[in-house]
Amino acid sequence: MKKLAVLLVAVGSTMLFNARDAHALGAEVGGDIGYGLKPFHDGYDPNPYGFGLGLHGGVEISSFYLGASFRYFLGGSKDVTLPLVGVQHVSINALQVGAELGYQVTIGPVTLRPYVWGGPTIYTGTLGSASTSSTHVTLAPAGHVHVKVFGPAFVGADVRYNFLIGNKDDDFTTQLTIMGSLGVAF
Repeated sequence: MKKLAVLLVAVGSTMLFNARDAHALGAEVGGDIGYGLKPFHDGYDPNPYGFGLGLHGGVEISSFYLGASFRYFLGGSKDVTLPLVGVQHVSINALQVGAELGYQVTIGPVTLRPYVWGGPTIYTGTLGSASTSSTHVTLAPAGHVHVKVFGPAFVGADVRYNFLIGNKDDDFTTQLTIMGSLGVAF
């Protein structure tokens, strides 16, 4: 067992030093702006996503990317008429916080990164003066591309297809988010 531990430390150290020598260590931070929707559900209103803002950041070690992100979607609202109650205002929005794990390929100024995102999606809604929230574990296959425009600065795009795990409400099972991003990569 001791020999196995020594071997793992030696191999891991060699990979890390080789990565440093090849300048394969990197980091990035960026701001995101975009839109979220439910692509395969007709007429869901109000949309809990809509316009969104976010932040992301991460590190790259030997082409593997490990990151974190935060996104807040303003959602939507509308007035509904309820029997015996009358007109009530309904609104809903979404917040996502999670981790990203991917593989990154850089060709010249262009970086491509397929990744998987995971974390909670928190929906907050109101009906009249009452409010509620619910949290759902979410996994998302995703893709990111960015182009360095000058120095470490980049402009990019990010697409996620979110799956809510264990959700029994068909209205909130999948969502598509498309974001543009500006940031720096070192």
